Amino acid sequence: MTPKKFLLISYQIGIAALAVISILLLVLDYAHDLDILASPYRQIDNVIWLILTLDYVVRLGRAKNKKYFLIHNVWDLLAILPVNQLFYLFRAARVIRILQLLRVLRLVRLIGLTGRLRSLIKTRGLLYYSYLSFAVLLIAAVMYHIAEKVSFTTALWWSITTVSTVGYGDIAPTTGIGKLAAVILMVIGIGFIGMMTSSLTDLLSSDDDDQLRRELHALQTQQQAIEQRLAHIEQLLMQQNGEPDQTPPKHQNK
Repeated sequence: MTPKKFLLISYQIGIAALAVISILLLVLDYAHDLDILASPYRQIDNVIWLILTLDYVVRLGRAKNKKYFLIHNVWDLLAILPVNQLFYLFRAARVIRILQLLRVLRLVRLIGLTGRLRSLIKTRGLLYYSYLSFAVLLIAAVMYHIAEKVSFTTALWWSITTVSTVGYGDIAPTTGIGKLAAVILMVIGIGFIGMMTSSLTDLLSSDDDDQLRRELHALQTQQQAIEQRLAHIEQLLMQQNGEPDQTPPKHQNK
């Protein structure tokens, strides 16, 4: 590995780690285990936001096709919107409810993070869809938590039962946003389960194909060795019977 490639991979891992820390801070804030607007969490979150924003701006500036970059990195753009900063400035205003809902956009860093992980470790489709499913699951849980005013653990339980199509019915949304989250989970849940099943099938069949190719190669090698031995035995028998060697003579350099 070249030093340049090593630095690039290290940088990508560092950015991914910052995104994970940011997501954990937000989840713990929703679970009321900490206040992300209090010190020192607000300072930590602001530093991470600044680094991720600079990362996005630099990548946009270096991109040859700006339109392609904007389309394929829309999650990163949504994730760096300064919602927490606005939340802190207008926490006493009437727009506070809207800003609370907009803070959910921070969680789309999970989706952007899956893209980085996929490019870094070159995961198969199964692992990639697992990451993506977890991201959608968490986003829907936060939406339900805010809209329905229930605990985060209750919202997460509802999200899991809904996306798995179990739906016990003990918890049901009553607000428009809660129902929207339910629709998203039900539609995406069916789609993701199908994609993950397909990816798992492809993974298993791919492993079987690799095993068959290895076994076929081993059989071909054994066959070649047997043919060489038979040719040698045939040559020895012909020599014992006094028959001329039919092996073509080797040309000698004059």
